[in-house]
Amino acid sequence: MDGAASIIASTESPGQRLRRRAYETLPLLVCLLAVAFLSVRINKGIYLGDEGVACMPQGAPG
Repeated sequence: MDGAASIIASTESPGQRLRRRAYETLPLLVCLLAVAFLSVRINKGIYLGDEGVACMPQGAPG
């Protein structure tokens, strides 16, 4: 660590360091949860009975 970083690190309370570490790891945690969720759902395919298909118009406008 350089001098400025060590001064900042020494003036932080343990709660501030924990909060800073939590904010630094939050994006990684969100990405890992997204990958885990998608890995479970990836083989399900397209559901033809979902709301998007049910809301499609029936027939050509004319």
